[in-house]
Amino acid sequence: MLTLAIDSTAATAACALSRDGRLVAMNTVDGRLTHSEILLPMIERMLADSALRIDDVDMFACATGPGSFTGVRIGAATIKGLAFGSGKPCVGVSTLVSLAYNLELGATPEEMAAYDCGMAANDRDIDIARQSCENDIAQMNSDTVKTAQDRDILVVPVMDARRGQVYTALFKSGERQSEDLLIKLEELRERLDGYTCGMYFVGDGYDAAMRFFAGDSRVRMTSPLLIPHNAFSVARAAERVYAASTDKTQFSCERMFPRYLRAPQAERERLERMAATSQ
Repeated sequence: MLTLAIDSTAATAACALSRDGRLVAMNTVDGRLTHSEILLPMIERMLADSALRIDDVDMFACATGPGSFTGVRIGAATIKGLAFGSGKPCVGVSTLVSLAYNLELGATPEEMAAYDCGMAANDRDIDIARQSCENDIAQMNSDTVKTAQDRDILVVPVMDARRGQVYTALFKSGERQSEDLLIKLEELRERLDGYTCGMYFVGDGYDAAMRFFAGDSRVRMTSPLLIPHNAFSVARAAERVYAASTDKTQFSCERMFPRYLRAPQAERERLERMAATSQ
């Protein structure tokens, strides 16, 4: 199955092609152009470079939020537009779930190395990437590199939600420990109090989280290549959701909706005016 996945929920615009869980192509840009300007050209270029057409895609996937209101809407509209009329599955996944997949490494040293360098162009690139991962490989004590599900670690996606808050969720050994949350870092610290295992932050709130938790012995450094939003992670999450479902009819573009943890600014302002008027 060939999956086309996108993530435009943060400043980074990302798209990827995955075939049965293997990375085919990936494009990630964090630049000055808006998502509405860059996302479709990125997808078209990626397909062309892979000698593929949109008709070759078997499933469409999108990070549906939380995140930037504009980015979430653009991503959902883009993937719905591509999938519309095709009759092919259209799967939406939580942005926080997809970020947690960044820490899920490949099943072999070669896959792990290729994933860590984005997409290795040759054997030398794989060797370099493997060296950067040698500590993880040694810790796993196995001929087969295990995934984050097999290790006793806590993965904490953090996204800048502005207004002094972050979007976050907790994942331990591949299992959800919380719902998607909109909280302050102080509240996140309280939620983490009961955990003693190593913790990895990912997402565009990484730097803020690392500063806030400076000195916490549980916090581990995350590879810079695994921190940003990654459309390959969206694809892998979507593929697993789709494979695990017994009701495939739910995966249509008509039934995929953005996930907001906060009301849009206009709605917040309206409620604030109503509250002020009622006082």
